Amino acid sequence: MRLKRDMKSLGIANPQNSEEDVARLTRKRRSKPSRQKASAKKQLLGEGEFHDKAAYEQKVQGLETELQAERQRVKKLSKELNKREIDIKRLQTDHNEEKRYCAALLSQLGALQRDYSIARLHHQQRARELHAAHKFLHEDTNQSVEGTVSLLDRLNAEIHHVSASISLLDYNDIQDTSQRSLAEEDELDKDVVWMFGETMSRVLRKSRGSQHAPFILQCFLQGVASRHCYYLIEQWAPDFEISQMLCETYNRMKTSNLPLVVERWKALTKAQTKYPTQTHTALIADIRISLLEMIRKVLHTTGRRNWQTYSSYVEKCAENVLNLASRLDTLLGKDVSNPTLKVFCAIGGDSFAEGTMEDTCFPENKTHVGDVVGSTDLGLCVQDGGPVLRKARVLRLSSVIRVVE
Repeated sequence: MRLKRDMKSLGIANPQNSEEDVARLTRKRRSKPSRQKASAKKQLLGEGEFHDKAAYEQKVQGLETELQAERQRVKKLSKELNKREIDIKRLQTDHNEEKRYCAALLSQLGALQRDYSIARLHHQQRARELHAAHKFLHEDTNQSVEGTVSLLDRLNAEIHHVSASISLLDYNDIQDTSQRSLAEEDELDKDVVWMFGETMSRVLRKSRGSQHAPFILQCFLQGVASRHCYYLIEQWAPDFEISQMLCETYNRMKTSNLPLVVERWKALTKAQTKYPTQTHTALIADIRISLLEMIRKVLHTTGRRNWQTYSSYVEKCAENVLNLASRLDTLLGKDVSNPTLKVFCAIGGDSFAEGTMEDTCFPENKTHVGDVVGSTDLGLCVQDGGPVLRKARVLRLSSVIRVVE
């Protein structure tokens, strides 16, 4: 039964005819590849178009010709593509170069804008200077003498006020009597000795605890403040010779009726910068430091050695004095078209003509005899030996010694 089923699956219905069926199936299987080859050959030859070898070779040759043409076209396109790639690289290089060039132009534009801003600021500053110069040079009158005297009076009043305020500071540390040698004390007080003399320095030390100690200290502080204000005004304001020279220059320019405002303004600013290595701000700062240091040493001489206790208050007082003095200093420094006023200050050993000074009045002491120690405020007079517009009060040695005694 199994054999029958196998034969049936092989297509052999009758086992008796099995040999014929097997032969038939074998022929059938062998003929199938031949038919496939024939079909492929027929398709290759063009569905029977070519019936001989010559036609086939002709067809192959035509296809090869087309292939060569296609290869030539591909080669040409490849060359064109390479050429385009080279152009793209060159354009990319040019683009990068243009980009860098634009960046450089932008940087240069930024620098030019900054230069323009600076030039604009300079132009504005110059315009303000020219406006001030025009106003200054075309004013009929400069600062009046009365205004200058009033400003000097205000400065002296401020010196008196701050000196009195400092002298009345807390005296809690007056009992600080640290063990210091006389040589060490002299070293600490050498600037006080230089400004007021050894005798007055001893008087200042001796006055500790006396009833007149605050008043004596006030006079010393007034002398220190007035001396530094005098330094400030004297160093910045042009001297008489420079002012006279500029006056002649101004008069020639005014009579020639030429538009020389810029040149005249330059001459004015040149007169203001008598000391070109220092600006006005730096000069005030240096004098402020010197004033504070001198006040500290005077206070130390009286026994007030705890400087940190009242340094901030003293600095504020000194600032008020120098701010007012700088106004007077700038006023006299700019008054080159009429250089007639001069501030003066008494120094130890100076002699004054009659009517040029007043004594600082101590309580219960009206003496007018003795050597001058120094000014307790500033005086004002006309240049070149002219009349005194404001007397300078001075401190006399005999007056202070008598009060201490």
